[in-house]
Order: sequence, then structure tokens, then C-alpha cells
Amino acid sequence: MVFKVAYITKFFLGKKSVVLTSFLLSLSLGGILNQVSTRVSTKDLEGSILVLVILVGLTVFFSIIDMITGVLARPKGSNISSGKWGNTVGKLVSLVLYLSFSLFLMIILSDNYFVLVVLFSPLVLNILKEYISIGENLEKLNGKKPYLFSVVDKIFLMLENKFFTHVTEKINKLE
Repeated sequence: MVFKVAYITKFFLGKKSVVLTSFLLSLSLGGILNQVSTRVSTKDLEGSILVLVILVGLTVFFSIIDMITGVLARPKGSNISSGKWGNTVGKLVSLVLYLSFSLFLMIILSDNYFVLVVLFSPLVLNILKEYISIGENLEKLNGKKPYLFSVVDKIFLMLENKFFTHVTEKINKLE
């Protein structure tokens, strides 16, 4: 029994099966995307796609600036851990995947305004988070946070507190 489990695990997690699975998934998703793209006109989506690409571009830009300021703000003599680099690379790869998935959903559900709000909101929040992180890194470097960063930080904190207050009130009403 142990031999069978080990063999099955090795089969499904081995290099050949991962490559084969990736190849089959890319073929099937390619076919699906081809069918969707021939049936749906993207002329109505040009503005939404442009906004999505701009938001992803801003997120990538702020992520790279955050990484640079984070490297500069680290204490002297300390090394950069591989986890920090991995987080940055993971963010950038995730953004590419998010962009692909979002474009796919926008093409399929082109008439739904709610879908656009749901797709754009995480990007806007991520841009704000990266912006605030850049301000924190600049504060470590200079000893003082630049005014524009502190204003955005206060606005974001106010919105966050308002959100959690609203959620707490709703939870209390349910109890």
C-alpha cells in the first residue's frame, strides 16, 4: 500500500507529469480563449482593458520602487533575505496572472459593471499599499515621511477604520 501511494505521488508530482499537465492545460485554455475571442467583440471593452493595463502597470511600478527603497532603507550590514526577493517576484508573477485572468473575465462578462469594479478594486488597494510602503521606507531613510505620503496614509487609515467600523456594526446587528 505504501509503495502504491509513493508511486502515485511520484507520478503526479514528477517533472514529466508537471510538464505534461502544463502542456495539456495550455492547449485546452488556448482552445477556450480562441472560441471566446471569435465569439465576443472587444471593441466595447477597449476602455476597460486600457484602465486594467494602466492599473497593473502602476502596481508593477510601485512594487519596483518599493523594492528599491526597501533595499536602500535596510539597516547597514544586513543582508537581503531570499524571502523578500521571493515576495517581490511573486507579486510581479501574480500580477501577470491576475491581468490574464481579468482580461478573460472581462471578455466573457463584458456587460457586467460589477465585474469591472471587482476586478479593479484589488489593484487600486494594492497600489495604495505599495505607495504607503514606499513612504515608510522613505521615512526610514530620511527620518521623516514626506507630506504627500503622510496625507495618503491618513486617508487610507480613515477609509480602513470606516470599513472595519461598518463591518463590526453589521456583525453586531446579526448577533
